[in-house]
Amino acid sequence: MSADRRYSLGDVFGAVEEYKLALLADAGNVMAWNSLGVCMAALGRRHEARRHFLEALRHKPEPAAAEQIYYNLGTVCQGLGERRAATRYYRQCVKLAPEHLYAHIRLGQLCEQGGRRAEARRCYERAAAIEDAHPGAPSLARRYLARVAVRQRRAARPATAA
Repeated sequence: MSADRRYSLGDVFGAVEEYKLALLADAGNVMAWNSLGVCMAALGRRHEARRHFLEALRHKPEPAAAEQIYYNLGTVCQGLGERRAATRYYRQCVKLAPEHLYAHIRLGQLCEQGGRRAEARRCYERAAAIEDAHPGAPSLARRYLARVAVRQRRAARPATAA
């Protein structure tokens, strides 16, 4: 059974073993490094996941693979609370794939967490434009856009005396 199939069936440990075997056969297998990182992240082993994603990048992946690896790195770093690194990786993802919906949403989240609401709004607006271009896609970006707009309005209101 293939590693991808094992992972899709919930056998993460079996998938890990298969990916490790693939790497024994070809240490430069970018997708195996990336997939091993995905497995480690799924197991909550984010530091290991990051190491595997970085190893995948070291092997000079094609742009389509690099885009996904950068997104995965951003997600792992965001989960580790490393907002600067996460932002850097999401920006790399968007540079390679300007239409990457979830990278724009994650960038918006990071900007919002950092108190940069105007920048967050721009990220969510970009994500909403991507969604609008693909009817039937989830309208996740509009929810984030509405939330940041409400927070901006609240912040702009003068404080009322109690």
